Amino acid sequence: MKRCKITLCLIVLALSMTFAASCSSGTKDSSMLMNEAKFSEDGKPVVTIGTVGFTDEMFLSKNKTARPKDIIVEIVNYSDGVDKDLPVNEQERIIRQKIDSDFISGNAPDIMIADSEEIYRLNRLGILTDLYQLMEQYDGIKKDDFTDCALEGLTIDGKMPAILENYYIRTAAAKTEFVGKEYENWTAADAMRFFGTTAENQDFCEYFDESSLADYMLKLEGINCVDLKNNSCNFGGAFTELLDFCKKNPIQVRSFEYAEDFDELKQKERQCYGLNDAFLVYEIPINSFSSGLASGTFGYLNEADLTFVGYPSENGCGAYVTPAINNGLIGICSQSSNKEAAWELLNKMIQHRVRPEKSAHSDVMGIPVFKSEWEYYYDLTEDHNSSINSKIYTYDGSRDTATYITQEYKDMLRDYILSVPVNPYTPRSLEYIIEEECDPVIIDNRSAEEAASIMQNRIETYLSEKD
Repeated sequence: MKRCKITLCLIVLALSMTFAASCSSGTKDSSMLMNEAKFSEDGKPVVTIGTVGFTDEMFLSKNKTARPKDIIVEIVNYSDGVDKDLPVNEQERIIRQKIDSDFISGNAPDIMIADSEEIYRLNRLGILTDLYQLMEQYDGIKKDDFTDCALEGLTIDGKMPAILENYYIRTAAAKTEFVGKEYENWTAADAMRFFGTTAENQDFCEYFDESSLADYMLKLEGINCVDLKNNSCNFGGAFTELLDFCKKNPIQVRSFEYAEDFDELKQKERQCYGLNDAFLVYEIPINSFSSGLASGTFGYLNEADLTFVGYPSENGCGAYVTPAINNGLIGICSQSSNKEAAWELLNKMIQHRVRPEKSAHSDVMGIPVFKSEWEYYYDLTEDHNSSINSKIYTYDGSRDTATYITQEYKDMLRDYILSVPVNPYTPRSLEYIIEEECDPVIIDNRSAEEAASIMQNRIETYLSEKD
């Protein structure tokens, strides 16, 4: 039994070494095992989709009509069978082990759908096909179909390792009467200067707990301390100073008591959540170019102009993006033996978009990556409830007033959205590590310098493990 265990360990070690050696930075080594092309009994190609909890709606059994009729689809969900009661890190380790085992043994899927974390890892291992090459070889999606910001953001070192259908933007804004347009995408120095100049009874931003200020101030600055391209990080200097600023400026969480009278309750809610200028900076999720966006800006601020200050950042971009909910990044694996069929299937997946019914109040459609979709939603008629051109309401004291977004305001929102770099490959784990290490500083259990040192070590370790 002991000899069998030793033999098994040696086999696993050898496979792991083969996998590591064959996955060089950005290129597939000829020693990698190609998967075997599969065909159905009637000769149709079989394309395997590997997924980690993501499966496009079109591939569910209730929607078979959306599938390409000349391709058979098989789905391997690597999260199936993993004990959900295990710690998240352990679940991720098991899933990654299952994925790696298939790549090592030549059973890699043709298409991989996963979150930014796993796509980032697979791309670093060099086992995702450059989609630009497939665009040149086959019919379907072309470079010119993408918006400029999406095309730039999905490109790494001149290649497109993966694609996504739509995404969300996370940003922040302030009324232009308080913060001028010259402060769009402001720096940490700008934010700290305005922190001390808010009006009486006005908070700087919306505070949910003691860490809210640090969460806002450090959300992007922390990520910007990590250089994914050069596999390095630096949390000294400006970041440490900003964290120390958050520690030295404790905040008081605003709250209100419940009121039985509805109008009185709504008034207190508005005072608490900023509809009466209760705070200077508003964190704004942009989930679609829709009536929800018009209501959350033009209507929410009573038609007042706003400045997208974003999250403090030194690189001139105060927003970040995440793939839309239930939609992972999609890549084609280098080991696929039928890339033409995989490309045809990917095109069906990415272009199959269920547009909302006229009666739907949808604010979770995502920001599209294709110009044609932008044109559709920009011009969507007002009889669609989800249209940015539909009737919305402003907040005027105790009553709501119906109105429509102006053309100028609508174009301002569009231009801002299309200026935000689409960077969906950034691993969310980096953000979680930064949050975990900053929180103890705010509650006075750790100095900013100690936290920066711990972050430096943890993220250096994280980056080294992804090689």
